[in-house]
Amino acid sequence: VYLDGNDIPVATLREPKVTLDRVAFLEVTDLTRAGAWVDWGMPEGLLVPTTEITRELRVGDRLPCDREIHKAAPAISSG
Repeated sequence: VYLDGNDIPVATLREPKVTLDRVAFLEVTDLTRAGAWVDWGMPEGLLVPTTEITRELRVGDRLPCDREIHKAAPAISSG
């Protein structure tokens, strides 16, 4: 189960490329002012906020990421 872009829970049989408390190298699929979109194996991309990015990125780069749960909303961070 994950939250879609509208914060609606979605059930799937797919396994994400990154899970809670695990690190994975995820491919950058798009870059915006908000941050880097990465492929985490789910239908919708996952945004790594600009504040979490510590180096210059290009589409196709792999970014070490881990999933964290925040009280406000699930988030991803880069390492």
